[in-house]
Amino acid sequence: MEKDEFNYFNLIIFFILCLFFITSIFPEHYPDNKNLIFNLISNYYELNYTVQNLFLNSYNFLKCKIIIDQDCIQKNLSDYNRVSFFIPTFLLIISIFLLNSYFFKKDKNTNITNNIMLSCLCFPSVLLSITSLSSEASYTLISIFVMLNIKSLKKFNVNFLILIILLIYCYQLDRGNSVVFYCFLSGLFILTYIRNFLTFKLFISILFVISILILILESYIFNLIGEFIFIDKIRGLNEEILRLNLHNLSLTESLKRYFYFWITLTSFMLPNKIFIFSFSIILISCLIITNFKKETKLLDIYKFHLSFITKNDQVLFLWLILFPIFMINILPTHAYAKYYLFYLPLLIKLFYNFFNFNIFLYFIFLASCISIIEYKIRFFY
Repeated sequence: MEKDEFNYFNLIIFFILCLFFITSIFPEHYPDNKNLIFNLISNYYELNYTVQNLFLNSYNFLKCKIIIDQDCIQKNLSDYNRVSFFIPTFLLIISIFLLNSYFFKKDKNTNITNNIMLSCLCFPSVLLSITSLSSEASYTLISIFVMLNIKSLKKFNVNFLILIILLIYCYQLDRGNSVVFYCFLSGLFILTYIRNFLTFKLFISILFVISILILILESYIFNLIGEFIFIDKIRGLNEEILRLNLHNLSLTESLKRYFYFWITLTSFMLPNKIFIFSFSIILISCLIITNFKKETKLLDIYKFHLSFITKNDQVLFLWLILFPIFMINILPTHAYAKYYLFYLPLLIKLFYNFFNFNIFLYFIFLASCISIIEYKIRFFY
């Protein structure tokens, strides 16, 4: 098999796509935009850990301490606009690609995770996050990178230490999203460990029992976790759920929120629930076209069974389906895709054998560009 060389020219195309996105999307169509602006002005503590703050502190230090400008006026985070805020984020993206290329090497297809990551970053749901005026931009990048290299957490080495440091950094950047991320990772590792000692049928039976127990005892489990970690965050989330009267969801309401989770994750839906159709249409077309082009068919059940036969893939596939159900019932306010963007690399990786990846990547580029054009036509004209 030929070595899969990552084309860094694609990063230039991606940068142009991000600038097109930033200059096209109205600020009010970013999730929680008012809160993000307020946090930026008030210098919210999570922003202290961002690359933007690092660049700003370095600039102020050079200008006021090294160059010693007599009229030195220190800049603040609120002086950033969307483009200038994104540039340090893009430098972080480049750093992550380099980190993956030189530390997380694979025996085959050395740069395949870089390709998968780039396709994830081009999804509109991710673009809304990484181009926002928030520490969430850096958090999203790092969480996607960690999920792409999740297997490195199984062996104690340099890569393991790098991922642990990044996981701690994730918590400093965005404690709210980290609650969801850590719960997903904890459940995945626990189920993977259990699966190693059980047959598939017995594992499914135990997973069913665990699922019922979690759904019955969800509030107790949530509050128990809050007694030890995320104390303030858990208390705040509980108060928000009670304020919105979401503590006793009906089955219909839970299913609606579960469906909403998948729609906002894999399509271009704005926080005000306005749907941009072109991205989804092109994405579905890509999957159909590549299905006909490749020898491995998406609907080939036997081939799918072969790819699903490993124990780790079985656990991953089941946990991807079940985890949002648990989270939505425990935290009904967390049905929106921005809390689960780390899902995208896992989904793309899971179905990697069923489509031509180069075609898929360029289809995503094209789909995002066309969806932005559709957005501009709908809101600018």
